[in-house]
Amino acid sequence: SKENEIPLSHDDVDTFRQKLISNWENPESPLDIVDEPEDVETTKPPSPVPKKRMTKKPKFAEKKPHRLASLFGNKKIAVGADMAEDVVQAVRENALAKEDEENIIILSATGQDEMIAARALAAKYKDEKKIMFVNCQFKQTPRELLPSKTVYSICPLIAKEKSSATGLPRQGARDGENNPPKVVVMRRYPRDWEIFVDAGHGFELAESVPVTQGNSRGVPIEIVAECLKKFLGSINY
Repeated sequence: SKENEIPLSHDDVDTFRQKLISNWENPESPLDIVDEPEDVETTKPPSPVPKKRMTKKPKFAEKKPHRLASLFGNKKIAVGADMAEDVVQAVRENALAKEDEENIIILSATGQDEMIAARALAAKYKDEKKIMFVNCQFKQTPRELLPSKTVYSICPLIAKEKSSATGLPRQGARDGENNPPKVVVMRRYPRDWEIFVDAGHGFELAESVPVTQGNSRGVPIEIVAECLKKFLGSINY
């Protein structure tokens, strides 16, 4: 009500007005509110470029170079008494391994001249390098290769019953009416020799034959025949 109002003089009003103005102009005053402009562009710091991960290549990924060569090159090999001399000379010129080459692989060697070359290389690198023969068929095994052993082999066979009178495969109704048993003799290093038989229901493991010094190059056919008879008897073939 008007009765409770306190009259203010002009000096009091001016003093109050000056205080308001001073508070408004003072930047440290709590009344000083600064509005941020609406169109302020803020820039984000550039995101760091991801570094490429440096990964070490595994050792097995480092491939060593291989080299294709010929046992004889373009040299003509004589037939007869001069064959051995010509072969040795050709091998020296074409087939010797380099110092950093650890393995020698000979493919499909079958002839007499290739057997002489294999003997020469086996004698030279007996304790230095590994020599592998793939699909090589020599009429006689050279003495330099006698210590060698078969590591991978697959030999397919077909079984036929022998005639008790002649000892030859018997020709009869079985050959025409039923398929004869199929046999596969296999070696997969370091496993033993394995004999698989297909008697009409797919191949089955008939027997495993431990590798010994006597069969390191192959299982004798007599042992294969005994394993086949035993297996066929067990299934009432």
